Amino acid sequence: MHVVALDFSKAIDTVRHYSLMSKLGSFPIPDCFHNWIIDYFSFRQHQRKAGDQTSTFLAINASIIPGSGPGPVSYILTASDLHPMHPSNIFFKYADDKSYLLVPATNSSLISYEVKNISDWAIDNNLKLKSTKCYEMVVYLSNKNRPHIPPHCKA
Repeated sequence: MHVVALDFSKAIDTVRHYSLMSKLGSFPIPDCFHNWIIDYFSFRQHQRKAGDQTSTFLAINASIIPGSGPGPVSYILTASDLHPMHPSNIFFKYADDKSYLLVPATNSSLISYEVKNISDWAIDNNLKLKSTKCYEMVVYLSNKNRPHIPPHCKA
C-alpha cells in the first residue's frame, strides 16, 4: 500500500468565496444555513492599521478567517469534488490543508497520474500543493511480503 501525504500551501487562505458558494449549492442543507453562509462570506472587507495610519477598506474574495467557525468546514466543502481517478484508490481529506491518498500496490503505476490530477484540481481551485511537505510512504503487511533487499556491500 502506498500512502501519499499531500499538503496544500495555506489552503484556508486561498479558498475563493465564489467557488465555495457554487460547491455549497450541491449539498442538501436547509436554505437558512445556505443563506447564512452566503451572507457571512459576502462583501467581506479588510483594513490595515499601522500606528495612526489606516488604509482604505479592500474587498476580500478569498480566504477564511482563521479560527472562525466556518473555516474548517469551508476547506472540506472546497475539497468535496476532489476524488481519486481510480475507484480502488482512496482519498482522505482533513479540515486543514492535509490530505492522504491511499493507493494499493496493484495501482502503483497510477500514482503519478493521481498526483497530476490532484495538482490540476488544486490549480483550478486556487490552491497549491506544497511539494516540500508531500511525501510517499510504502506500507507492507508483514516481513514475508517484503522484497528481499541485499545487505549494503562495502567496497
